[in-house]
Amino acid sequence: DRPALHVRGASDHFDVPPEDYDQVFDAPIIHLGGTGLLKKLDGEPSARLLAEAKKRGRTVTFDLIATDEYTISIVKPLLPHIDYFMPSLEEARDLSGKQSAEDCASAMLDAGAKACVFTLGPDGAFFADASGVRKQSPAYDIKIVDTTGCGDAFDAGFITALHHKMDLETSLRFAQASAALVASGLGSDAGITSFEDTRIAMETLPLKKA
Repeated sequence: DRPALHVRGASDHFDVPPEDYDQVFDAPIIHLGGTGLLKKLDGEPSARLLAEAKKRGRTVTFDLIATDEYTISIVKPLLPHIDYFMPSLEEARDLSGKQSAEDCASAMLDAGAKACVFTLGPDGAFFADASGVRKQSPAYDIKIVDTTGCGDAFDAGFITALHHKMDLETSLRFAQASAALVASGLGSDAGITSFEDTRIAMETLPLKKA
């Protein structure tokens, strides 16, 4: 257990105005994270942002920070613009009202997301897409020191895997290895040193047995 202190500040004022679109979209993959705590960007501004990303042919990945009874009303209009929806299973349950990873994913896919990638904590990760592909990947068997930042590390790992055009199984593994390295040290970026070291960890860390 750990205490958490959050003071709303810059996130309340963060925005991406249209005059910055050329610079912002000068990348093949666009990730929107922090939805739920982005007071100025949440809602219609985020929908416009992601719609523009898709109009420009970008791959869109998405995660959020906080879920409450209002979050689904913010997220649902964004789903048709999202290629990879990447919350934790707990967040997906809050949003969908479902319990299993399969049912949560089905609800999000039905609402327009192209694919879901859920982190399952000690149970690994789950992937589902609109074409019917389903894949659960077991977690790595590591000594956990601090899970702060593991979700962000998973997202970064999966996005990196997309950039390097890894196949689905390898992408999930690379994302999980990124999170495992963070969990094995103290702090939100502990253990992450390089792409190559993360690739080696992906290939050498032991997997949890079913």
